[in-house]
Amino acid sequence: MMPSSAKSIYPVIASFANEHRVSFPGERTMAILSGRTDKTVREGIKHLENLQCIRVVRYTTSRGRRSKKFHVKIPSPKRGDTYPFYRSVLESGVWQELKPVAQALYPVLRSYGFFDQEVYWEHWAPVDQFEQPFNCVYPKRLLDFVEADRSILVDRAGIDYRSFDAALSNLVRLRLVGHHEEPSGIRHRVVFLHPFSGDCENPEICVPRDYLHRKIRKRYRAELRPLTCRET
Repeated sequence: MMPSSAKSIYPVIASFANEHRVSFPGERTMAILSGRTDKTVREGIKHLENLQCIRVVRYTTSRGRRSKKFHVKIPSPKRGDTYPFYRSVLESGVWQELKPVAQALYPVLRSYGFFDQEVYWEHWAPVDQFEQPFNCVYPKRLLDFVEADRSILVDRAGIDYRSFDAALSNLVRLRLVGHHEEPSGIRHRVVFLHPFSGDCENPEICVPRDYLHRKIRKRYRAELRPLTCRET
C-alpha cells in the first residue's frame, strides 16, 4: 500500500526510534540516508501519517527551531508482517544507493528469511562461529536463506512483477543479496543482514565516504558554505 517514497524513508524513521518508539531524524537526514530528495521525503512522511504507520508531532526545539518527532507504530513480530532491518544498512551508505524497487524488496526478503544452521556452518560461517551452539551462532549470523515464491515477494513488496529482476540485480550488486547453490544444482537466495563484502572475515562493506560526501555536496551545493583552502 505504501508508495515508494514511504518505503524508502520508513526504515530510516523506525531505525532511529528510541525505547519509547519515538524517532527524531530531520528531513535532510532522511533524504541523505534514503537517497531521495527533500520533497520526496515530505511526501513519504505524509503517506506514512495517512497510513497510520507514524504519528507526527510538531514542536519547537530549545534553540527555537521548528522540528518534528515521529511516534512509530511497530507491529507485533509475525512472519510476513514485520520486516527486520539493521541500521548498518543505512549507515554504510548502501541504502541510498539502492533503486526504489530494491528498497521495497529488501525488507520483504528479510521477512521471509530463515536460518539453516548446518548449511550455514558448511558454506558461510566464519571460523569463530563454526560448530558453536545455536543460541551463540544465531544472533551473530551473517545471512538468512530465502525460498519464498517470486509472486509472494512481489505482492508483499508492492512492486511491478517486471521490476523484480532489476530490484534483485541491484541488491546483488550492492551485496545485500547473494545465492547459495546446492550440489544438485538448485540455487537458493540468501539475504545478508548487514552489508556484506563476500569475505566472512570482514562481513561489512561500506560505500566509500568520499563518494558519498561528493554526492551529497553536489546535491546541496547551493546551501553549503564555500570550502576554505585548508578544507579543499
